[in-house]
Amino acid sequence: MVVCFQSLGKVKRRKLHKFVIMTSIPFITVYSTLQEKATFEFSNQCNLFVELGQHHIGLSVFDPVDNKLLDVEMINLNEDINSSFIHSYLEYSGIDFKKFRNVHLIFNTKEFALIPSSLHNPLFHRDLVETIHGDMLDLQFNADQLSHFEAVNVYGVQREINTVLNRFFPDAQRVHKNACIVKGISSQLDTLPSEFIKIFFSPSHMDVLVVKNGKLQFLQKFYYETTDDAIFYILTLSEKFKLNRKEIGFFASGIIDLDSLIIFELKKYFPAFEIEISKENSITSHIADIPAHYLTPLTISLQCV
Repeated sequence: MVVCFQSLGKVKRRKLHKFVIMTSIPFITVYSTLQEKATFEFSNQCNLFVELGQHHIGLSVFDPVDNKLLDVEMINLNEDINSSFIHSYLEYSGIDFKKFRNVHLIFNTKEFALIPSSLHNPLFHRDLVETIHGDMLDLQFNADQLSHFEAVNVYGVQREINTVLNRFFPDAQRVHKNACIVKGISSQLDTLPSEFIKIFFSPSHMDVLVVKNGKLQFLQKFYYETTDDAIFYILTLSEKFKLNRKEIGFFASGIIDLDSLIIFELKKYFPAFEIEISKENSITSHIADIPAHYLTPLTISLQCV
């Protein structure tokens, strides 16, 4: 077993307190096993996953030898995340990021375009994304090949955010959350129905994926404020792709209360509704207090790199 960390005292708690004082942006801690402890010194045998969303940032420490998720944290904002917040959060995290064997940056942001591989041309990344999302942001572009579905996911990251991330993680590997979702689906196709919907809930949005006849039809992020908005969006998709609600598979996971009205409504409209819990990775005992379905999208990311 790899020993990935050891306690070094109360430095992290002091630094986290300073971070709370320094930032002027209100945020909530969705879950955290890191804040419950003192600061850690991580060995170079562990991997760090940093997920950056439109309104959230998360850290996950993973032991690849034992295939075990060791520690997790997710912070959610009430507004778009910016480079200043990211810098402060990482600066006062109390973690020496240079100690990790690998660092993986997972971008879960809305500035992306999913296109057939046959239409992909790197020269048109900017035009493609800005046609869909506008040109208000100064973006730098990357692309992930999704070979199983013969598709490419082109995405943009704000230049200022990239600058901060390059400072803390100069050698990090980068991937968009879409690539993780699609790769996870492609490895499950033999065990899934030929037609299904998957939803991955984040604190401020949901990722919705539609597969019909074994082929990827749709993958998009939907930012919603009410249950009615979310349900109407999903029902509209089922009609658009001519899916039989009484028969198709329906899987949901992520940051969602199982007693919420959204879950109640989804069960009503989709009889085959299931809460998806990943068993790909083992977890440490203190993570077991976090609802297992919260971590399913995270474990998908662990498997896709």
